[in-house]
Amino acid sequence: MSKDETPPWPMGSTYYNGGTIDSSNLGGTQFEGKEYRFEDVWFATNQYITVRAVRNNGTFALLPSRLCQFDPAYYGDRINGYATVSYGPGVLLDSQLPAAGLLPNDIGYVIMEGPTTYLTALDGGADNVVAFLDPLAAITAATSGATTAGRLATANTSGSTTSQRDSLLNVVGRALSAATTANTNALKLVGVTRIY
Repeated sequence: MSKDETPPWPMGSTYYNGGTIDSSNLGGTQFEGKEYRFEDVWFATNQYITVRAVRNNGTFALLPSRLCQFDPAYYGDRINGYATVSYGPGVLLDSQLPAAGLLPNDIGYVIMEGPTTYLTALDGGADNVVAFLDPLAAITAATSGATTAGRLATANTSGSTTSQRDSLLNVVGRALSAATTANTNALKLVGVTRIY
């Protein structure tokens, strides 16, 4: 990322931005892994948001404000599903994307640092209780494509040694808004901290 480089497309858009994607001749490889900065005009924090351009190397559309996992074969350049508790550090997909999300083979932004939104758990249980400045990490999900995957909760500090380790090592950032059991499948604010 050069200091004054203009991002190739705005947040909320993608490389193809609704255009036809030819999976046998993918464009935009020169953008994969590059980082850019935007001024926060969405959450009134007066901070900067550092994003990275990544390709969806998975088989399904990835939705905004969900925690995604890097594809191990293209770590840092491509994502291929939602992060689960044991995966490793995840990255939140651009919260400004339309509801259809980031289509397979398209390139969009993930948040590397700064304010954005995340989705809370679906169950209305302990995972939905988040206090201001709690460290946030991925919740447990059966697979990287599950409806429950790609969501955040307060990092585990009371479970088994293994689950505590996985949770604390994979903290995405700090909660900038609180949540309660009434906040199921809700968008809440998080301050993302760089994972590497």
